[in-house]
Amino acid sequence: MANFTTSDEIQSLVGLQQSNDEELALAASLELAKRIKWSSTIPPILKNSINENYYKNEHSYYVCSYGGSGSKMLQAYLSHFGNTFHIHSRNPPQKLTRVGTRDYPEWFNNIEVVPTLDRQLPLEQIKNTKVIFIYRDPVYAIHSRFIPGKTHRISTDHLNHISATHWNIESVVGNMMDLWKIEEFFDNYTIKDPERNYTIYCVHYDRLWDNMSLFNKTLGLPDIPALYPKKVETRYDIVHETPLREIYKSLLNKIDSFPPVFEV
Repeated sequence: MANFTTSDEIQSLVGLQQSNDEELALAASLELAKRIKWSSTIPPILKNSINENYYKNEHSYYVCSYGGSGSKMLQAYLSHFGNTFHIHSRNPPQKLTRVGTRDYPEWFNNIEVVPTLDRQLPLEQIKNTKVIFIYRDPVYAIHSRFIPGKTHRISTDHLNHISATHWNIESVVGNMMDLWKIEEFFDNYTIKDPERNYTIYCVHYDRLWDNMSLFNKTLGLPDIPALYPKKVETRYDIVHETPLREIYKSLLNKIDSFPPVFEV
């Protein structure tokens, strides 16, 4: 895994984020976000592979998910066009913020995105920041990220990332309840909040592949088939499928009722 910074530098930047000097806090947040993106996740695309005709440094893409839904794939695709950030925050903020907290680099933080000046010209950062929520059938998401591997033991790290309690799969099935509150996570991103000052673009992972042009048009991206991501399917040893589909019947019905790409 790539790592281009030290933990001491990260901690120093985190400390500067709390500064009363707003400009200093903002600069620290931007630098921290840049470093976290490369040190905590697999780089989506190497810099020298980005076609500078499409890449715009002032554009940012926040890719949010409850996990196991192709978010890393989408992050890699969007890195052709701007800066990308991977997010597992359960609750999207009402006012758009930066990304990266002391404990979780893939959470929204408390530093609000506001217009800044570049040579006295205002940069509309909210307008240039696209927040995307990508989701898929929860049964497959669960086997990909919640209980990965042949033992089907829970990933406590991932449950921490999405602010879910450490219930194992036997407890979920035994109680016939969505103890990880995946549907709540889904609702938080897909239900309109009139107080939000930004748009959330929602996309169904399994339907994205036949709707790439629609996705690009909705986000205002150039539609270049040569850059389309390649679908790579992973085979999962599915356990408890019948009870899981009963537990998540409500969520599955919501997913089926929505178009492949829509704005909230």
